Amino acid sequence: MPKDAFIALIAELELLGRVQTKYLSGEDVTEEYIDLQALRDALRTAFAGFVGVIRGMIIALGYLIPIIILLGLGWLVKAKLVPKVRRRG
Repeated sequence: MPKDAFIALIAELELLGRVQTKYLSGEDVTEEYIDLQALRDALRTAFAGFVGVIRGMIIALGYLIPIIILLGLGWLVKAKLVPKVRRRG
């Protein structure tokens, strides 16, 4: 509320009765604000980076899964838990 309007409001209220005690304080909040657009842009940038990392991990995992399967099958064959596949010919 602008200072002049506040003072005028207090003066009007004082006319409604007898003031026994009056204590006024204020704080200038003119420069206190949150730049919501900048915050939104920063969050979008951070989220896009996060999505990029996740995509990279998914791609890497896609390359690793066949290797892991082959290594796992090799271990199973060595442990004689599954028979070794022999080619005909």
